[in-house]
Amino acid sequence: MTKIEDNLTPKQRAFVDAYLGHANFVAGLAAERAGYAPSTAYAAGSRLLKHDKIQAEIKSRLDDLQSQGMRIRVQRIQALERLLQNLRQVQAERAQAARDRLDNGEDIPTEALTGLMVETKKVAGRVTELVWEIDKTLVQEQQKLIDQISKESGDRVADKLQLSGDAANPVVITSAKEKLRELMEANDGQDR
Repeated sequence: MTKIEDNLTPKQRAFVDAYLGHANFVAGLAAERAGYAPSTAYAAGSRLLKHDKIQAEIKSRLDDLQSQGMRIRVQRIQALERLLQNLRQVQAERAQAARDRLDNGEDIPTEALTGLMVETKKVAGRVTELVWEIDKTLVQEQQKLIDQISKESGDRVADKLQLSGDAANPVVITSAKEKLRELMEANDGQDR
């Protein structure tokens, strides 16, 4: 019980419980559920909502609910960030493995150094060859997590990943925020 709630009568406490619960912010229904006569419940509910201690208790409870909601949101964001960090760790480990193989003289595409490519087996008839491909699942999962984190945190500009490049050029990974920053900096340079 809060200090404010200690100063409420049992009926007033029941009204606040009902108002924030089953009555769904309908004062008359909350008053009726709290034990006020149905014929006077709507007038009683209106009167009770004007009571300073009841207003303070409702505000206190709503503030508590908001705080709990914020804590839960922060926990969700932290969990999503841990998952994203795990995927980025996989990417970093793949990039290091590719650098090691390149240092050992193996012929691998430079795009593999991004950690976003995997070596896969392609079978055509009786011929099996190893080819390097972009791991689209890794990229998509990272993007989904970035989108979820942006949504949870209220960020209106999600950090979209863009892959570009071809066989002759390395894969370039650009985020929407990075691209926006580049464009703004380029625009600032033109204004001078």
